[in-house]
Amino acid sequence: ALKTNTTLEVLFLDWNDIGTEGCEAIREALEYNHTLIILRLGDFEIATEVEGALYEKHQRRLLDVLNSDTKAPLNRSRVMFVGQGRAGKSATVRSLSLEGFVSEWNSTAGVDIKELRTSENKYWEEPWCYRDFTTQFAARLVFTPNGVTRKSQLPSSQNNNHQVSAAETVRVDYQTVPPKNSFGVLKGPDIMRESSTELFFDAKRSIDSLTLSLWDFGGQEVFYSMHHLFLTKSGVYVVVFDMRELSEPSTRTEAKTYLLFWLRSIKLHAPNVSVLLVGTFLADIIEEKYNLQDIDKILRELTKLSFA
Repeated sequence: ALKTNTTLEVLFLDWNDIGTEGCEAIREALEYNHTLIILRLGDFEIATEVEGALYEKHQRRLLDVLNSDTKAPLNRSRVMFVGQGRAGKSATVRSLSLEGFVSEWNSTAGVDIKELRTSENKYWEEPWCYRDFTTQFAARLVFTPNGVTRKSQLPSSQNNNHQVSAAETVRVDYQTVPPKNSFGVLKGPDIMRESSTELFFDAKRSIDSLTLSLWDFGGQEVFYSMHHLFLTKSGVYVVVFDMRELSEPSTRTEAKTYLLFWLRSIKLHAPNVSVLLVGTFLADIIEEKYNLQDIDKILRELTKLSFA
């Protein structure tokens, strides 16, 4: 059954008297099984050898992936939050992260970056397995059928999902097979030392997940000259603005100037990306009985000026 099983990840048999013959049968089955991650058979010699063989098998599969041309989409995209200072960019990012609102949040200095990934229940979560990207990507390829994951649902202009191999994610030459120690376990380069059950579990969970890198750009003008170094032609742009500023006659001109600046900057650096306009402080707008249609009209005029 272990030969043909495609779902079992953990197998504890150390309280069973499986003996030498049972261990040899499991060793043979492991040649055909590609899903088992943890195996516990007991404290006798052959059991330890079989457990080590499984660990070595995963390490060898990682090394094979690094030395192969097996390719898969990165399943990653960058989302850039831009806009005037104190408009609510950080609060928007925290909301996407399912974090609570903080009224006394300090303004972002420069840029804050965090990653979110779709979880098994389709909610966003922070990746819990922090390792170098090459290790994570290679481990995902190990558990990817035929080395190809599902196609990205994002247009090519919004993602980095061109297909790459694990070796293309680093500038390190892994052509030389690392030596073995006396237990037959690969010592190898650092990427092999990082292999662990946590890494493999995380790899299996992330095969069909999408990782978003959220860039929260500081809205103060002193940072604007630096921001242009990081505005890329791929990804998704979120322009956050304070709807109160557009509604009040005394602040409307300045708010429109900032919005126009960011829309034109995006047009210059990334003419084919999707741009989302996010208005904040809706509760205040409703309380003050401002007309949302007036705000909509202003936004239509500004986008027409920027992308016509």
